[in-house]
Amino acid sequence: MEEKKMEHRPLLYPTRKRGAKFPVKHEVYALSKLAFRLAIDVRAFLEDIDGGRDFPHYLKNLKLRLLELLAELNLLLSYDDGMDETHFAALALEYGVDHIAAMSGPELVETFGLLDSFSSEAVDVEGVVSLFERLIAEFPGDIPDPLAPKGQRELLKALRNWDKICSAQGVDAKFLEDLLKEV
Repeated sequence: MEEKKMEHRPLLYPTRKRGAKFPVKHEVYALSKLAFRLAIDVRAFLEDIDGGRDFPHYLKNLKLRLLELLAELNLLLSYDDGMDETHFAALALEYGVDHIAAMSGPELVETFGLLDSFSSEAVDVEGVVSLFERLIAEFPGDIPDPLAPKGQRELLKALRNWDKICSAQGVDAKFLEDLLKEV
């Protein structure tokens, strides 16, 4: 009988759910940027995972990239998104993440299957997919899906709304334009 791993369900957005206060301008910037990254980057990676299920090495690389992205989003929410991206995964594995999800380094290792053999043809992506789907679902607001029918229209409406929120709080929304250019 095959042993089934218990899925770890970490608390998502723990610092905000516990009532931590950050400067309003930072919150507007961080949450707008996070929403954009969830809509564009995370949804694209999840789509790639779905389409790449027959390519185990590709899936393993996607899981590593998602670990880096999780660490990057954690730093964004922590008010410290200026770190060199080459250190994201190492930092997360050493210290865990605490703003995007309450997960220790060992919990990240388990969720992302980092102890699994890289040469194995079997790749478990369900824990990673579940984590990122929950991040989208539990975000405080709607995250548009640009990959769905009418999704690009919804993304443009969301960008206009984020721009209005930024303007109302005195935040330069140029970062939204820069993010859109990266797509």
